[in-house]
Amino acid sequence: MIRQNNLATTATFKASSVLNPSYAPTNLTDGKLTNESRWVSGSTGPHTLTLSWPTLQTISCLQLGTGWLNDGAWGSAFQSLSVRDGAGRTLASVTDNAKAVVELLFEKTVMTDSLQLVFADVGTVRLVEVRVFAPAASYPSLVLPGETPRSRPVPLFVNQTGYDPDASKRFTAPTLPDGTPFAVKQGEKVVFTGSIRRGIGDFTALKTCGEARIEAAGLVSDPFAIAPLVTLRASLDPALRFFVDCRSLVGTHPSAYGGSAWRDGTYYSYEMPSLVMLYLANPSFFEQAKREVEWKPLPASFKQVKANGDLGALDAAQAYFREIEPPKPNAPDIIKLIHWGVGWLLVKPESADPSGDPKGRRIHPQTVEQLAFFLYAWPQLSRWLPVSVYERAKAFVLKHWSFGIQTEVGDYKGRECPGHSILPNVLLYEATKEKRFLDTAIAQATWVCEKLDPADPRVTKGQRMSEHMLLTGLTTLLPHAEAQIRPWLTKWADMMIARSENAYDFRKYDEANWTLPRFTAGSHGGAGWNEPGNVAGFPACALSVARCIRDTKQAERLRVIATAHFDALFGRNPLGAHAAFRGPKDFYGVERGWPKKFSDDTCARLELVRGTLSSTAASEHYPNNPDGAFRHPEGWTAFNSAFNVGLAYTCREATRLTRKGKVVMLQAPVFAPTATVTVGTATVLLNAVNPEQTLFQTTTNATGTLRYGHGVLATEE
Repeated sequence: MIRQNNLATTATFKASSVLNPSYAPTNLTDGKLTNESRWVSGSTGPHTLTLSWPTLQTISCLQLGTGWLNDGAWGSAFQSLSVRDGAGRTLASVTDNAKAVVELLFEKTVMTDSLQLVFADVGTVRLVEVRVFAPAASYPSLVLPGETPRSRPVPLFVNQTGYDPDASKRFTAPTLPDGTPFAVKQGEKVVFTGSIRRGIGDFTALKTCGEARIEAAGLVSDPFAIAPLVTLRASLDPALRFFVDCRSLVGTHPSAYGGSAWRDGTYYSYEMPSLVMLYLANPSFFEQAKREVEWKPLPASFKQVKANGDLGALDAAQAYFREIEPPKPNAPDIIKLIHWGVGWLLVKPESADPSGDPKGRRIHPQTVEQLAFFLYAWPQLSRWLPVSVYERAKAFVLKHWSFGIQTEVGDYKGRECPGHSILPNVLLYEATKEKRFLDTAIAQATWVCEKLDPADPRVTKGQRMSEHMLLTGLTTLLPHAEAQIRPWLTKWADMMIARSENAYDFRKYDEANWTLPRFTAGSHGGAGWNEPGNVAGFPACALSVARCIRDTKQAERLRVIATAHFDALFGRNPLGAHAAFRGPKDFYGVERGWPKKFSDDTCARLELVRGTLSSTAASEHYPNNPDGAFRHPEGWTAFNSAFNVGLAYTCREATRLTRKGKVVMLQAPVFAPTATVTVGTATVLLNAVNPEQTLFQTTTNATGTLRYGHGVLATEE
């Protein structure tokens, strides 16, 4: 074979921008295929890279190696490229690229003294190698070290963990035509048969519990369980452990990225409110969960690892242990975490979003709003927490509360969800009975319903993980403002149902996009917006509205869509993958976690945190393109907070209370030996009566309303 000379080695390179001098374009021909030897552009596109020669060159082939090597795979390929010669003529172009190695063979041999590579990417572009060749019968392959072919999942996409026998059970078969028969098998026994319709197999009618799989047209799905409340069983403990591990300084890493109570937390990331909501919806689970959290002051020898935005974090942690009266030693972990979040806010109320927020460091209204959840839940928290914390929090809230109407509609980052103040105002009204809070909530809701259209995706999915703030607020306020809110919720339900009419029952961003548009100002690292928090939090939106609307068919469809979003997190997506890179380790029944890993020892160090949601399938993958480019794979506390909210509303949805004479029965995702309900004014202990510990029963002489859970997330009968 005749050796082909790489003409790029004799070219002079000029780039429109460079991230820093170590990533100069001269690295592109040094033969080193490493992260350290790349051209990395600045963060704002478009970008150009020009190769110039002193004489005319005869060129037929251009090869590019792109991205960075992360955990054995090259990621963050450029998206859009146009190649031009010295006269400005376009020689070749690439759109929607997902490949780490790109080879362009020009239709005609080119005579030119320069090549200009124009990248339309909004974010950063990364190249590790450029090769240019004269005409030849073949060209040497560019192989990047560590690159391995992406595995293709079997296109029968299921919830890897499983399905509740009493809920919707659907899978996606994107390659099979209508009418294709399928069978659900437990062992070798066929327990259900059906046929594919519009890419969906529905086996909701199957109630038989056990380990199962689906077979259709020679394809075999991942195994899964059919068991009571199985997805909640797999999710609740990892959801709790995330917030144990991710605490700043005292969690699994001695850093405090962002400077808040949880690493990479900020004023809108909703950690403490989401924990309150989880506890209110399912107290018996969390009261019996394993205790891991200790109230333990930092030792004098403690060494903080510095991180971006951590100004004052060590002082805040020390002040928390010095100034905030501790919880009772036997308090459940979730109560201690709520105490941690409240205490940190009280000693360090000023904060700044570490990701370039123009609002800067101050006491943000959403910081104050978080404490409303604590004050509302105080009657349930008071047996474990000191009243001094409550009094200090109440005084802080009353001093700093904003009664203004928010008119800002935030961008895809999720900082300013419209109507985020509605639910906190309602909760404060319930806690204090001061009408000014209710009036503010109604005024804010009225503005939303008059000014914002639920058909505008920027108002809904465009709020990313924060979308639930608006819907849970409106549905909680509904009894106080029927005329303003109900028509808006009805239109919202119509739109969400219409956008979920697809083979995944997945609520799309709009007609053109399944998920958030990949590139906007501020999209992370050039890889594009990831949205696991939106998928995880959307069940709260759908289920809260399903309880309010009067159309029973619409309500049932919203419940199916809510279930489908948990299915999407657990594998019913074009990658067949769980949203957590650590999925097989952290979530029961998961065989395949998210394929793309974020860099270790970076930002919040979430590789050390149980239950971290990393990313989800995006428009590049839907409806059936497992080779599509990945979005940003970094987890975030805000994503897991939204997961908590979605789980809280799903716990409430799964709870049932019944009474036959003196026998009281409860169905709830407790997964523990006992559960506590209220009968009238009496507190009654029930014992589990099934192996899964989801059904509970007792006999009592107490009379009155049955209640499990507390407040706005209680279930009553």
